[in-house]
Amino acid sequence: DDAQATLDEVRKSLDEKMNDIDSVVSEISSKLETTPTPEKTQTPPPEKTPESTPVSERISGFFSGISSWFSQNSRLVLMAAGALLVIGLGGYAGYRGLKSYIRRRKWDELK
Repeated sequence: DDAQATLDEVRKSLDEKMNDIDSVVSEISSKLETTPTPEKTQTPPPEKTPESTPVSERISGFFSGISSWFSQNSRLVLMAAGALLVIGLGGYAGYRGLKSYIRRRKWDELK
């Protein structure tokens, strides 16, 4: 019974608070509606967005950019390709030499 009485008191106080909140909200909304709005300043017209370029033009622009970069940096590209070739040949020669050394050593151990 005590719990029911406490619950009823809480509901009554909650209803009163909700009514108070509703009255405050209605007062504020009525004041906002009657408050004069400041004059609107002229806003510049929105900028026109450029139309998107077709995909074929974007692709051709991409490849022309790459080809121009290669033509401007041809010496750098050739040096990088030469360095990769030398590293690759050196690695292959080292692999073959190590393989033959291991084979010879294995043969020497078998003797």
